[in-house]
Amino acid sequence: MLKQRDSNIELLRIISMFMIVSYHLISNGLLKLNGNATYDIWAAGNMINRVVAALLFPGGAVGNMLFFMITGYFLAGNNKLRSFKSIIIITIFYSSLLCLLFCIVKYGLRISISNYGGGYSMLSSLLLPVTGGKNWFATAYILLILIIPIVNPLLDSLNKTKYIIILALFDIYIAGLGYFLSVSFYDLYIALFYYGCGVYVKKFANIEIIRASRQFIKAIILWGITTCIAYVYFMFSFNENKIYAMAAIGIIRTITAPFCAYFLFLFMLKMQFGEHKLINTIASTTFAVYLIHGSVFQRTIWDNIFKINSVQYNSIYFPFYCLLDTVIIFFICCIVELIRKKMFKNVEIYFTERRTYKNQEKQDGNRYK
Repeated sequence: MLKQRDSNIELLRIISMFMIVSYHLISNGLLKLNGNATYDIWAAGNMINRVVAALLFPGGAVGNMLFFMITGYFLAGNNKLRSFKSIIIITIFYSSLLCLLFCIVKYGLRISISNYGGGYSMLSSLLLPVTGGKNWFATAYILLILIIPIVNPLLDSLNKTKYIIILALFDIYIAGLGYFLSVSFYDLYIALFYYGCGVYVKKFANIEIIRASRQFIKAIILWGITTCIAYVYFMFSFNENKIYAMAAIGIIRTITAPFCAYFLFLFMLKMQFGEHKLINTIASTTFAVYLIHGSVFQRTIWDNIFKINSVQYNSIYFPFYCLLDTVIIFFICCIVELIRKKMFKNVEIYFTERRTYKNQEKQDGNRYK
């Protein structure tokens, strides 16, 4: 019998992916974070639209941290590889398929659509979908799952004090300084830091004495503070006063976003409402949602379909568009993944559970010798 999984954390998984999609709407769709022109784009909006852009910006750091924290919470103490083959299969499937589809649409049918990263990006996505580095999230997630059998015993050996010290060092030197210094394997380190926070909650957080309302209020306050800091970041990122922008992004990545994610996680842990099949089903598609909307089609999605920069940001309805765009993208990607699961269910079972079947057959054979 399959172990039931409470839907409170699965709902948080869905919320975290909504945060990430909305962040990409701002960072990749509106601003593109491409130098001085970015400030001009952001400043061209009215006051409400500029605030909305800043309001959605924390979703990237908070959403990513929540996603990896959930993995840490569920895999804490587990020294076996889980779902590794499945993650590899889904990454290769979408990276290769979407790259080929993009080439057919753009170069075969000669439809004018925006490109992301040029020909090298597409070639890398096609030939090296896992290690090509064009999707940091997928690469870091896969590498993290691969080293879990090594990491978990090390984390299990730490007491609470040592654990906090190590997390603090990771926060300062990896999430903070590592970001500015572009250290090697930064994406894996940051994923490991987020994963460790999830394991910490599982090992040391006393959920019984935690009041949900307080955690929620703390998270909302920190999100508000992060929004204000993001506003400062937008103001100074693209001119001579980059020291203010660096300070702003440093505070977001090392203080406000991590603690906001931590309090949101504790809040959802207290929201016990059993297992809901629909929530769990939707949550199972979130990794694919990231792969699809963050693929080589991302410029097409933001520039050609939704026209975030050229049309929506200039409208007084931009806050409504942000919500609508995020919902549409999430559920279209969700439906695509559910269709893939249905069509390739037997193939995926064959590749992911082949060893299990062989071991079972071997055990059955030995039993009757």
